[in-house]
Amino acid sequence: MTDSPDDQGQAPRRAYSRLRLGISAQLETLDGRQRIRLMDLSQGGAHVIVSQQGDIRQAVLTWMH
Repeated sequence: MTDSPDDQGQAPRRAYSRLRLGISAQLETLDGRQRIRLMDLSQGGAHVIVSQQGDIRQAVLTWMH
């Protein structure tokens, strides 16, 4: 029997590789646009640090003009 990561107390592997960035970007929502920090990006999503807290349901992420 093979041990899975859960059996060893480790987190399971991510479905997609992440590209680490740490660059300035913008998040556009129906409520407006805000500057953010794009920390990393993958096919499955992005890790961002927002400047304004709030519930974001849908948005467009842009970077590098």
